[in-house]
Amino acid sequence: MTIRLLAPAGPVFSGRLATVSVRFRAPEAGALATWRWEDGGHDQERVDPGSVVRARRTHRYDAPGVYRVRVQVGDGDEAEDRYVTVARADQVAASGWVRDVERGERIAFGFLITPGGDGAPEAINLRALLGGVELSTNHIAWLMTSHPGSLHFGGLASFGAAAPEHPYRVDVLRVAAARGRSAQRMTMSVYALGAVPGHDSPLHRATGIVRPGHIALGPFDAPGAPP
Repeated sequence: MTIRLLAPAGPVFSGRLATVSVRFRAPEAGALATWRWEDGGHDQERVDPGSVVRARRTHRYDAPGVYRVRVQVGDGDEAEDRYVTVARADQVAASGWVRDVERGERIAFGFLITPGGDGAPEAINLRALLGGVELSTNHIAWLMTSHPGSLHFGGLASFGAAAPEHPYRVDVLRVAAARGRSAQRMTMSVYALGAVPGHDSPLHRATGIVRPGHIALGPFDAPGAPP
């Protein structure tokens, strides 16, 4: 059974409803489908045996953050995860997916950056699923822009249950898209312990075109230069 889960196209503002859509074929014995929202909320639906299920659920998040959403069918052997990023208007926010270069898999991600009074990043919440293992961090060592529509930042992140933290780097660049429209290409790289981003090859690299609106750069949409 394949579950296709679609999270909102880009960040959701605090207090507004997030809509998650799902499509899958139910097992021949039937099952219980469960939406888990990570803030304690969940919805459930009994699905008919062998039926093709197309369903939507909405959920209201009261606080900014990057929330992992899971749709689980049955006892948990079949599940799919995405991220919903909930933000205030003054925060830099993103959610969506890109493709793992080595594995050809979809990589779900979400990040939320809170700017400080001097324009530097005050806090970050970055989460991504790489090969089924979660990358997560609240650490940002640097952030710069190279031209309007771009963003570059990095730091250290935990990768799964391992205690040591891996260097990571995220690059967002504005690129030309079809019919003269602009889009953004996001590249996320995770490196071995002690590696130097930009000099050593990454352990994981995911990249892809993210549609306009999925990444809101906010106050960081200004010129600068990445390291």
